[in-house]
Amino acid sequence: MLPNVPAAHPLEGHPLAGPIELKRFRGTLAVAADLHHMHFHPVVPWTTDDKEKRETPGCWIGDFLVFLKDERGIYCVNFNVKQSRGEFTVPAVGVTVKTNMRRATAREAVRHEVEKQVYAEVGIRTIEVAADELPSILVANLRWAQSWQRRKHGLSTAQQQIVLDALNDGLDRYESALDVMNGVEVSHGIDLYRQKIFLAHGVMARKVRLDLFECHFFIDKPMLPEQQDVLKVFADWFRRPT
Repeated sequence: MLPNVPAAHPLEGHPLAGPIELKRFRGTLAVAADLHHMHFHPVVPWTTDDKEKRETPGCWIGDFLVFLKDERGIYCVNFNVKQSRGEFTVPAVGVTVKTNMRRATAREAVRHEVEKQVYAEVGIRTIEVAADELPSILVANLRWAQSWQRRKHGLSTAQQQIVLDALNDGLDRYESALDVMNGVEVSHGIDLYRQKIFLAHGVMARKVRLDLFECHFFIDKPMLPEQQDVLKVFADWFRRPT
């Protein structure tokens, strides 16, 4: 939720903030007023006990405020996410046949302008991400890994190391994950289901460096080693503001 009045920086009071000098938000009301956009600021209508209609300033809701840490300490990046690039100018949510699209489009542009300015004033970058511009194969592979990663594998530390070593050896030999895990089940009695879960954990923890960009991962197809590091490809999204 973007603060509509003066408020503390999101990292205020964080145990890792230490001596960092953090700027305070002025709030969306002040920024919108500076930009002459008060007529588009959200309000919450309400009625008094005497039936008088009133309005109170509301709040814009953002998408993701990410907390990161590098060698210089902690910082934030604000992510504004839409399904397509066009939705940053023409809204898709809350639109009906009765919507005045000219006004709705203007209101959307104002909202993004104010949001960027509010965060920029406290040293937080805003990154606009359009989902349909992301590599489709990468998205599919990460969805697979994330869905399995949510499960618990229950393997001991020693069992994890056995499976990890086997998977990485198989990766070097372009074997399928299924062949590798079947072999581990026979040799060490670690069942296939728990190994599948651990594989996803290994991919998300960057301990099994599969190719995520060029081909869809299938458990019965040869594993291909990483050609592009996802974190390096998208590193600019997460960098500290200059």
